Amino acid sequence: MLQSELFTDTYFCERTSTMNATITQWTPEDPLFWEKTGKKIAYTNLIISTGCLALSFVVWVFWSILAIKINSYGFHLSKAELFSLIAIPGLVGASLRILYSFTIPIFGGRNWTTFSTATLLIPTIGLLICLQNPNTSYTTFILLAIFCGLGGGNFSSSMANISLFFPKRLQGSALGINGGIGNLGVSIFQLFAPLALSLPFYGHAINGIYLSSAIAIWIPFIVIFTILAGWKMVNLPTSIKPLQQFRVFKQANMYLVTILYFCAFGTFIGCSVAFPLVTKLQFKEIEVVKYAFIGPMVGSLTRVVGGILADKLGGKKISILAFIVMGCATLGIIYFTQSDQHDFLPYLWMFLLLFAFSGVANGSIFQLIGVVFPGGEKAPALGLSAAIAAYASYLLPQLFSWSLASFNSPDSAFFILIACYILSVFILFSCYRKVA
Repeated sequence: MLQSELFTDTYFCERTSTMNATITQWTPEDPLFWEKTGKKIAYTNLIISTGCLALSFVVWVFWSILAIKINSYGFHLSKAELFSLIAIPGLVGASLRILYSFTIPIFGGRNWTTFSTATLLIPTIGLLICLQNPNTSYTTFILLAIFCGLGGGNFSSSMANISLFFPKRLQGSALGINGGIGNLGVSIFQLFAPLALSLPFYGHAINGIYLSSAIAIWIPFIVIFTILAGWKMVNLPTSIKPLQQFRVFKQANMYLVTILYFCAFGTFIGCSVAFPLVTKLQFKEIEVVKYAFIGPMVGSLTRVVGGILADKLGGKKISILAFIVMGCATLGIIYFTQSDQHDFLPYLWMFLLLFAFSGVANGSIFQLIGVVFPGGEKAPALGLSAAIAAYASYLLPQLFSWSLASFNSPDSAFFILIACYILSVFILFSCYRKVA
C-alpha cells in the first residue's frame, strides 16, 4: 500500500470513528500525500475557515455603521462616546488574539473554530434586544462593544490553524485567501448593513431606519457556518506543547515582523472602522455609508494578491513596494483634506489606494513570516503578530479623535502613519537583506 493510501485510510478511520475528527498524520510537504489526500482536506478546511472568519470580521465592525446611525434611531451619544464604541471592539479583539494564538494546539482547529464562531451570537443577539429599547444605557452599549471584540480574536486562531494545513510553497496563497476573504467581512457588513436599514427584518423603524435589521441578517449565516465547522473541519496532530510556543519571544524576528504587520494590518483595520466617521466629519455633505464598504473590500481582495505575489517574487520586495505606495497615498489624503483642496472624490481615491496596498502588505508580510519561522513556531508567530496589530483598531480611532480634538483636523494622525511606513521600509531593508 502506498504511503498516501495509508494516510487516506487513516484519515477516514479517524473521521468516522471519533467525535474529535482528528487526523493522526499530516505531511503536506510530501508530494504524494498532498496530491492524493492532503489537498482536498486542506482546501475544505480553508473554505469553511474563511467563511467563519468573514463573519467574525462582520461582528467585529458592527459599530462602524451603528455609530453613524444610532443617534438617528433615538439615542443621544456624544462624539467621544461614538469613537469609544468604535474603538473598544478593537481593543478587546486584539487582547483576545494573544490568547487565541495558543488555542489550536490545545483544543484543535475544528473544535476551536466551531466554538469561537458560535460565540459570535452573543453580541449579535444582545444588540438586537438592546437597540429596541430607547432606554438602553451607554454602559450597556460598552458591554456589547466588548462582546463584539470576540470576532476580532478569531483571526489569530484561524490563521494559525490554516498555516498548518499547507506546504511552505503555498503559505502566502493560503494565508492570503483566508485572511483576505476573511477581512472581506468588513466590507460585506458595510455594504449590506446600510441596505438592510430600510428593510423590516427585525424590530421597528425610527426616522425610517430599521437599525436592528443591520444586525439580524447575520444570525442565519453564523448558525450555518458554526454547523459546517463542526461537521466538515478536522483537527490536525501537533507535536508542539503549549509552553513551547513561547519560544518565539526569544527571537528578534518576532518583534520585527510584529512592527511590520502592525503598520500594515493596523492601517487596514484602523481605517476600516474609523474611515466612515472621520470622513463624515470632514465632508458633512457626503452620505458616507454609501462608500464605507469600498476600501475594506479593496484591501481584502488585494491581500490575496499580495500573498500570491509574495510566493512568486518574495515577501520583502512586495512589502517594501506596498509601504512606499501607502506613504504616498497618505500624503494625498492630507493634501485633499486641506481647505483650499477640499475635494471628496480624489480624497476617496487616495484612501482606496491606501486600502489596496495595505492589503498587499498584509499578504506579503504573512508570507514573510511563514518563511522566516520554522514549522513549530510559525503558528504562534502568525497569531501573536496578528494580535498586536489588531490593537490598531483601537488606537487609530483614538488617534483620529485626538487629532480632531486638538487641531480640528485628522492630519496629525496621518503624519504619524507616514512615520510608521518609513520605519517599516527601514526594517525590511536593514534586517532582511538575505530574505527575498
